[in-house]
Amino acid sequence: MNIGFFIDALITVVGVTTPILLAATGELVVEKSGVLNLGIEGMMLIGAVTGFAVTLNYGPDLGDMAPWFGGLAAAIAGAASSMLFAVLVLTLGSNQVATGLALAIFGIGLSSLIGAGYVGMIVPSFDSVFPDSLAGDPLWRVVFGYSPLVYFALLMVFAVGWFLNRTRAGLILRAVGENDLSAHSIGYPVIAIRYAAIAVGGALAGIGGAYFSLVI
Repeated sequence: MNIGFFIDALITVVGVTTPILLAATGELVVEKSGVLNLGIEGMMLIGAVTGFAVTLNYGPDLGDMAPWFGGLAAAIAGAASSMLFAVLVLTLGSNQVATGLALAIFGIGLSSLIGAGYVGMIVPSFDSVFPDSLAGDPLWRVVFGYSPLVYFALLMVFAVGWFLNRTRAGLILRAVGENDLSAHSIGYPVIAIRYAAIAVGGALAGIGGAYFSLVI
C-alpha cells in the first residue's frame, strides 16, 4: 500500500457520503423545528431524476451550466415534494411517521416511472472549481479534486450550524421545535416556520439525490 491508495480511498469515501451529509443537514433543520420527516429517500430520488432529466434535456442549450441548473431543479423538486408532506402533516394533521414513509414510497415509484426513459443515458457532470493543476495533482486532489457539490455540502454544514446557534431566526426555529405552545403564545407563526424548515430540508435532500445522478 502507498499514499496513492489512501488518497483514492479518502476521495471515494468523501464522494459517496456527500449525499447523506446533504440530506442529514436538511433533516437537522426539519427536526429542530419539531417535525420528523422520514420521506428523505423519496425526496432524494425525486431530486435525482429531476436533476438528471433537466441536465439531459437542456444540456445542449446551457452548456457547462447544465449541471448547475440540474442541481437547482433537483432542489426545487425536493422542496416541492416535501410540501406534500407538510400539507398532510401540518395542515391536515396526519401522522408524521406514516406520512413520511408514504412519501418515501411515493418517491421511489415516481422516480422509477419518470426515470425509465433515461436508463443508459449519460449527462455532463460538474467542472472542477479549481485549476486542473490542483484538481488533478496526485497529492493535492485530496483537497481540490472533488465535485463542487462536495464543497457545497461542507459549506451547508457550517452555514446551518451558524444559523441555528448564532442567529435570532435560528433561535426562533429551535424555540418552535422545543416548545411550540410557548412560541405560539409570544406571537411566532409556528406553522409557517415549520413549512419553511421542511422546504429547506426537502431542497437539500433533492440536491443530495442529484449528486447521485449527476456526479456518482
